[in-house]
Amino acid sequence: FLIKKRRSLDAQQYLASQAEQAVDCVLALENVANPHNLGGIMRTCAHFGIRGIMAPESAALESGAAVRTAEGGAEHVQAIDAEDFAATLDTFRRAGMTIVTTSSHKGTTQLHRATLPAKIVLVVGHEGDGLSDGTLRQGDLSISIGGTGSVESLNVSVATGIMLAEWWRQNAR
Repeated sequence: FLIKKRRSLDAQQYLASQAEQAVDCVLALENVANPHNLGGIMRTCAHFGIRGIMAPESAALESGAAVRTAEGGAEHVQAIDAEDFAATLDTFRRAGMTIVTTSSHKGTTQLHRATLPAKIVLVVGHEGDGLSDGTLRQGDLSISIGGTGSVESLNVSVATGIMLAEWWRQNAR
């Protein structure tokens, strides 16, 4: 097989490609590197029409394990380079997108009570460490997913699916 690697975009290129969209959610991944989680996330993004995934190491989205786990979802999402994560989030904010951070412990609004705007960057982090304090401070809205408390947190791909389903429910046209 000859396989051509897809080219990732920077934030400005992505925004230009989506300029006509009234509804857009970009998923931003901070320190999420497990290829099976990445594959599950890409499949979920494709299901809910999420066109862009921002990551500091966007090449990880192209790993064989991630693409296999995505089961066809990888072809429907665009990798967005974010070597400077904070600056890239700021680029999206300046373009009119709301930055929504997530934390199982530090989220200030329960997901079921949150109004999610039509144009957001949803920022998720590694299960163990969550989002860095600097990234949490960049959020315009900070959400968490309520539960029984029997476990400390959800797997990042599961939590992402729950949050994207709610964004889709509120904004799908």
